[in-house]
Amino acid sequence: MLVIGTDMKLCVSAEDPELESLVAEEFGHADYFIIYDSETREWNAYPNEATISAEGSGIMAAEQVVKLGPEVVLTGFVGPHGKKILEDAGIKLVFDEDGTVRSSIDRWLKKQ
Repeated sequence: MLVIGTDMKLCVSAEDPELESLVAEEFGHADYFIIYDSETREWNAYPNEATISAEGSGIMAAEQVVKLGPEVVLTGFVGPHGKKILEDAGIKLVFDEDGTVRSSIDRWLKKQ
């Protein structure tokens, strides 16, 4: 069971490696994953290793993100295979995110 508090690691699919980047519409095709630690407010951008793949990008991206260890993924859309991998790892998914990475993180944290 996932317990959500205010101290957590978030993953946001992003078009660029910065907090002012736009949230990527498709998880598997995002150029970057930004991992944000809500306790320390530190963040790192990781290139999506799946962007080199023509097929199975959602699966590869999900496997990469699971290794990064977030509790929550904020994104526009995740396909069914990537969704299953993330949910099986106990990661909460939040869809239909838009705007900047920073605004997406802020919206999520205000709800907690």
